[in-house]
Parts: sequence; structure tokens; C-alpha cells
Amino acid sequence: MNLDIRNLSMHYGEERALDGMNLRIENLNSVSVIGPSGGGKSTFLRLVAGLEKPSGGQVIVNGIPIDYEEKQLREYRNRIGLVFQSHNLFPHWTAIQNITIPMIKVFNFSKAEAYDKAFELLIKFGLKEHADKLPVQLSGGQQQRISIARAMARQPEILLLDEPTSALDPQLTKEVLDMLIALKEEGTNILMATHEMNFAKKAADHVVFIDEGRVSFEGSSNEFFNADKESRLGEFLAHVFE
Repeated sequence: MNLDIRNLSMHYGEERALDGMNLRIENLNSVSVIGPSGGGKSTFLRLVAGLEKPSGGQVIVNGIPIDYEEKQLREYRNRIGLVFQSHNLFPHWTAIQNITIPMIKVFNFSKAEAYDKAFELLIKFGLKEHADKLPVQLSGGQQQRISIARAMARQPEILLLDEPTSALDPQLTKEVLDMLIALKEEGTNILMATHEMNFAKKAADHVVFIDEGRVSFEGSSNEFFNADKESRLGEFLAHVFE
């Protein structure tokens, strides 16, 4: 995964969610984006996902700048997978329908291709027995894992996740993180905004700390967790682990 962020800004009226942010990531498989609430990490992820147009600056993903013309933007979004805090499953569709129907209706897979791929993913992640259940019959962790399977069904260039475990209890969080670690070990490119430090410790090649709309630290997981205790990052970590 290669990501080049150049002077990226996002303003909402007087609020500056991102303020001239710069970042360059090269040949990395898994990146955790961490920071205080309101610091800009979710805004950053939405801009990388092409869900919003920045107030200024440029986002270049795997060597190609995001073009905000609607046709080009749709093509770009087809290259990436997205998973949000809420599971965003259609409540009247079964788990397997939540995976297959978008593949058929939006991405032009044949019905046979879609169902073959969906069953492959459900078996792989221990979800086969839940294929015909509605979302209301699934735990929060199972729903989020179905969401990740849906995002992975198209084999995206990058899997983008925005706080995917924020609404889950510790046991369900572990289920989701184990799934993401398995995907990372298989070579899936993952960019995840998260408060979940275990993922950063166990699976992230690189950690980016965003605070007040700018990158205030980037480096390896080891460097991140051994930050100077007197620094802004050190204060943040002390608060997280207190």
C-alpha cells in the first residue's frame, strides 16, 4: 500500500478538521491511525475513502490521485473496501444476501460467482452456520465480521476501517481483531482508524498519530508505544492506559 497525502485540509465552517496534513506511506501492509476524539482521524479516513471532497490538498492512493469527478470517483470507490463503526447491514437480508446482493447489483458479478465467493468467505471466517440468519439474529461481533467479509468479497486494493470495534464488548472485539489479523497475515492492505491499541501492537506495520488535524507522529508500532512520556503522544498513551 502506498499513500501520499499532500497539504490536506478539511474545513466545516470555522472548524478545521484537517489543517494542512502531510503524510507519505510506502510499501506498507497495515497502518493504524490513532488519535484523540475530534483529532481528525475519521475525517482523514473518509477523505481517503473518497466519501468527501477535501477543502484543499491532494490524496494519492497507490500512485493515482483521487479524481473527484463523479464517474472517476465511483471507479475509485470500486477499488477499495469500507467498514464503518456501525455494521450497515440491510436488516431484511440474510447474512449471505448482505454479501452477495451488492456484488450482483452493484459490481456485476454473476449470481453463481457471488454465492461461491460469499460461501468461501463465510467458511474461512467461521461464519457458515450464520449464512441464513438476519442481522438481528447475530451478535454485534458477527455482524461486523459479515461487514468485513462483504468488503473483502471484491478483493479490494485497500480495506479501510473506521473504528470497527468501537461498539463491541471485549470478547466481540477480539473476534473482529482476530479476523483482521488473519487478513493482514494473508497480505490484505489495511488502513484502520482505531482506538484499539491491541491491533496497533499486534498487527500494524506502522502507526500514524493524528492530533488537531495534523500528523504529530508516524513510525513503527514499537516506536509509538515507547514514545517520550513528556510528549503529547506520551500524554495520550498515559491517558489510554491509565
